[in-house]
Amino acid sequence: MENVRLKLANQSMSAERDAARAQFTHYAQAIDIFNTIAGATQDAHQQAIQAS
Repeated sequence: MENVRLKLANQSMSAERDAARAQFTHYAQAIDIFNTIAGATQDAHQQAIQAS
């Protein structure tokens, strides 16, 4: 019986770890997109300054 309980606890921890990893990956992608947009905005701003 103890074995089954340990197995279930282990599966639960695995699921939590996977969920945390997925959440982190999603967060990292969001930051990546934000940085890309911020970088593009900065580039456009620099070009506008040089053009004027």
